[in-house]
Amino acid sequence: RLDVYKGPQPQVFGNTFGAINLVPKRASSQDGVRGDASVRGGSFGTFIEQADLSGRSGDFDYSLAQGYATSDGHRDDADGRLANVMGRVGYRFNPQWSASVLLLAVDNTARDPGNADTGVGQGDRYDTDGHLAALTVEHDHGWAKGSIKFYENSGKAVQKPGLTSKFDMYGVRWREDFKPWSGGLVSTGLDVDSLSGKVSPVGFKSRQF
Repeated sequence: RLDVYKGPQPQVFGNTFGAINLVPKRASSQDGVRGDASVRGGSFGTFIEQADLSGRSGDFDYSLAQGYATSDGHRDDADGRLANVMGRVGYRFNPQWSASVLLLAVDNTARDPGNADTGVGQGDRYDTDGHLAALTVEHDHGWAKGSIKFYENSGKAVQKPGLTSKFDMYGVRWREDFKPWSGGLVSTGLDVDSLSGKVSPVGFKSRQF
């Protein structure tokens, strides 16, 4: 599930002016395995395939999702491809405490059919890839619940011809919510984020930030 927040939410995400929150599918509270798969096709060589699997065995739960899509596009050199995979493994220490590891990887490419009249840009290519890793420990005691998350996120975008950009993010997010009285809520937390990157335009020296 994707939750879209269109404005600053410092009480939820800290250092953001907007956010897209990725909520991975979790297995049910009962032991067992379930899965779904779909295959679709369409015009211009369009092919889409998606599959997901989730399950629980005692205190362990897991989920795996994978997707692939490709199309030739409606014009020459308008093809593209999307590929992604996500996995999550969780463990419940007791009814109040649990931990999980989330991994996500994406690899995409698209080509530019160019200007419809002049053909400028035709054949240009744009490749993107990235990954995300997150370790979360959380608790829920009814009157108090919270989590601490350690994450690392990096990726690269290559425009051919054009420029190459890379980024790397890592940090920790801590949240605690307390209910000291009926109908009351007190929230606290801490966000520590680090961001770095490099942009390398063709014909120029790379710039780091």
